[in-house]
Amino acid sequence: MNPVLNAPLGPDGLPLQVDPQRVQQFFEDFYEDLFLELTQYGQIESLCVCDNIADHMVGNVYVKFRDEESAAKAVKGVQGRYYAGKQITAEFSPVMDFKESTCRQYEEGTCNRGGYCNFMHVRPAGPEVRAQCFGRYGDGSDGSTQFHGRRGYGRRDNYRDRDYGRRDNYRDRRDNYRDRDYGRDRGRDRDYDREYRRRDRDERDYDRDDRHYDGYNDRRGRRDDRRGGDRSPRRDASAERRARIAQWNQEAQGQ
Repeated sequence: MNPVLNAPLGPDGLPLQVDPQRVQQFFEDFYEDLFLELTQYGQIESLCVCDNIADHMVGNVYVKFRDEESAAKAVKGVQGRYYAGKQITAEFSPVMDFKESTCRQYEEGTCNRGGYCNFMHVRPAGPEVRAQCFGRYGDGSDGSTQFHGRRGYGRRDNYRDRDYGRRDNYRDRRDNYRDRDYGRDRGRDRDYDREYRRRDRDERDYDRDDRHYDGYNDRRGRRDDRRGGDRSPRRDASAERRARIAQWNQEAQGQ
């Protein structure tokens, strides 16, 4: 019998305080007894015993099996049986995720609603008892009922670290792209500088050739003047030749 629910009343009419170690020992004996009975129907993943005292939750036990066939056999096997003089009522539970139905504040020791909380207050069994029960499966499961403990925070931290890693990788790739674009721009600038220098060099060459040609003509003109005139007659420009030819044609037509 649960020593808390069956504690004698004190002078003030309230239940007397029960030794916590005695309560925990009674609970772990009940936990092991219940596990050994239910494991006959299949592998158990979680065994949750409610510590609530509200009428709709007091005495509730939730068992999660590895598969639905095992759960069906357990419901059929324990239905109508008795435990400690009380009849067992077994049914399938709509609860699929214990984390959503358990009380986080109870696990943290801060729930101010006490045993009348509408969320499950799952009383934890000691690690030695859980190791003795779940260790028989040999798959590393420990049957922990700390659904809001550090395990969840660890997964969240891992997700956060993974996101930070993605951001760092994105920054690295972005920097690489930026460096590559910068290198491409620098290469393009070098090409522009090279083309500009080539054009400038060509213009200087053209200017030098023009100056050389003009100087050559000046020297030739001065030399021809010293010799008494231009040795070769200057060729008429194209416009002058066309005008002269037109004049000849008019004179020929007039004759």
